[in-house]
Amino acid sequence: ARAVLVAAGQDPARVTAITTEELQPARPARRPTNSVLATTVLDQLGLGRPGAFEPALRALVEGLIA
Repeated sequence: ARAVLVAAGQDPARVTAITTEELQPARPARRPTNSVLATTVLDQLGLGRPGAFEPALRALVEGLIA
C-alpha cells in the first residue's frame, strides 16, 4: 500500500503497518509468518528472478490516474 502511494506521489505515512493479530475484524484463516515468494521454479526454468516491482507499479498507477 505504501508503494502505491509513493507511485501516486502521495505520502506513504498515510498507511500504518499492523500485525495480522491486530486486524479487525479478525481473519479466520491462519496466515504464514513468512510468505516470501520462492523463485526456485523460475530459476530451474532459466527464467531468472523478477526485477524490482516499483517501475511496473509506477507505470500502472500512472495509467490509472491519467
